[in-house]
Amino acid sequence: MRKSLTPEDLRSAAAAATDALRAGVDADWSVPAGPLQWSCRHTAVHMADDFIPYAALLSARAQTRYVPFEVTVNDETTPGDLLEVISGTAAVLADVIAAAPPDARGYHPAGPADPEGFTGLGLCELALHASDIAVGLGIDYALDGELARRWLARMMPAVDIGADDPWPVMLWATGRGSISGREPVDHWRVYAGQLEES
Repeated sequence: MRKSLTPEDLRSAAAAATDALRAGVDADWSVPAGPLQWSCRHTAVHMADDFIPYAALLSARAQTRYVPFEVTVNDETTPGDLLEVISGTAAVLADVIAAAPPDARGYHPAGPADPEGFTGLGLCELALHASDIAVGLGIDYALDGELARRWLARMMPAVDIGADDPWPVMLWATGRGSISGREPVDHWRVYAGQLEES
């Protein structure tokens, strides 16, 4: 039986990611975030600009499109401040997910997402972009392996982890890494809709 993703997973992953990225608060966040063309600063703001709209989509039960607004930060916002923005907005999403009934659905291009689907979407943005920023700043970050395994089972159920470490498999499956014996991934998609349990 698959173990669900929970709002507490999102909270704990946000705490771990911001703790890791705190090692880079004195670095230059205008550098590219790993494989992205975005800067580390822009990538951090993008994370918040996904967490809050995800919360709005689920709480409003939006069905046909994103709620039309965006999250911005002031020019004087420091890297340390950005970590607070990430923590705060991830917590808002986690609280909305925790309060939502199981039958709640909200719009997402990857399928009408249930609360667990939004948990997985939030974890995707958090873990992958924390990794992007960490690569750009030259610091260490890794999502907890057991959580990466559960994320793959929920959001990319066709991916075979096999004997490999789940976190590198998650990076590979989302086009961010290579694993010996596996073909590179150029295009990927998550599944946000409710899974049918067998």
